[in-house]
Amino acid sequence: MVGSRSIVPASDNRGDAAIFFTEIRRRRHVTAVLAFSVVLSLVATAVPVAAAEPGAGAARHRKKGKRCRGPHGKAKKACKKAKPRTEAKPPERYLQFDGAANYVEAPDSTALSVDATGSLSVSVWMRPDALTFIHTEGSLPSEQYVHWLGKGGKGQSEWVFRMYSVTNPPGPRENRISFYVFNLTGGRGCGSYFQDPVQTGRWIHVVGVVDGMAQTTSIYKNGVLRNTNSYAGIITPRHGAAPLRLGTQDLASFSQGALAQVDVWNRVLTANEIAKLHTLGTVPRGGLAAEYKLNEGAGSTAFDTASGNNGVVFGATWGMGSYALQTDTGSSGGGC
Repeated sequence: MVGSRSIVPASDNRGDAAIFFTEIRRRRHVTAVLAFSVVLSLVATAVPVAAAEPGAGAARHRKKGKRCRGPHGKAKKACKKAKPRTEAKPPERYLQFDGAANYVEAPDSTALSVDATGSLSVSVWMRPDALTFIHTEGSLPSEQYVHWLGKGGKGQSEWVFRMYSVTNPPGPRENRISFYVFNLTGGRGCGSYFQDPVQTGRWIHVVGVVDGMAQTTSIYKNGVLRNTNSYAGIITPRHGAAPLRLGTQDLASFSQGALAQVDVWNRVLTANEIAKLHTLGTVPRGGLAAEYKLNEGAGSTAFDTASGNNGVVFGATWGMGSYALQTDTGSSGGGC
């Protein structure tokens, strides 16, 4: 070399010079390729490819054929996963009773009796539209009541739901909602009740349960157990020939308000099932003996979508609309 700063060979042989410069260019190319590879490796390490992050960049996650991610990976409203329902949704279609003479009557069926299997569960949404009823029964002026759903009659008593009327002077059982079982010959029944403040025009989900093995009645309000009471040694439930009636039991008193989703099981619903029935509106259908959704909206037939034991509508009118849930809590109990 000529001096330490020169890269030209001392020889004047041009062939040797060409070979020298070619080697220099080759080494520069290799160095550049290696540097570029290092950069790519660093980028791949710092930023995962789009496949590792659904919705990032141009690779967007698709669900059931729909574009579920926007330009910045945000979920679109149409594709967001629905949250599980945790609060009850009261019915918006129902059958309304005037408190004077309206009712629904379905033919007698052994499947609707306690002694068909020894147990029975009845679930119903009820909405009182009055607290002082027009057509009541009861031996004391301060303890008047209406039977608003049940199966029974004179000499054919089985089970019933009852609500006590507001009276003047006030009585000790005002607004009490009960579920009773009887001996076939009638007389005093055994049952469970809750007695809470009631506002007209608000829905209450009521479930009455007869456990033949334990010989108890239970009543639930809005998915919560309020009372369990024994009828052992006092009541022996038997099948009678009376029809199932909604809005009354034996035409001696009539409810003023609305009913929706009346379901009868010939088994004991568990507390967990009843809680789910209140919030989700459904439980396993095993043992479902009757299902009157009361959402037809027109006509004179209340269809039984479980067993076809359809009911005839007498005077009651179909309704539709949203009403709030009754949530106030008072006392509860039971007895014979």
